[in-house]
Amino acid sequence: MKIGKLNERCGNCELISFCTEPYETPQLCVCEELADVEEQEYQRIAKSVTMAEIEDKLRQYEENNVSPWDDEHNGAICDIVIEKLIRRYEE
Repeated sequence: MKIGKLNERCGNCELISFCTEPYETPQLCVCEELADVEEQEYQRIAKSVTMAEIEDKLRQYEENNVSPWDDEHNGAICDIVIEKLIRRYEE
């Protein structure tokens, strides 16, 4: 199912481990950039994200004075997945 169609059915999708508590950020199903992405596609990309990529993203947040997500790196993973999707679509 496309992420945008999940419509806040917290816990009733394959992505629950990539979100935070219900109705907190990142709440993937309300992220416009992910609306047309299939659950399995997001999950596949998210599972491929390395700790080095996460640490790099956290450094970017710090360098740009952006508050990091306060979850278990799911926010950084979400940002990385979106960047990878954008790069893929630009190719």
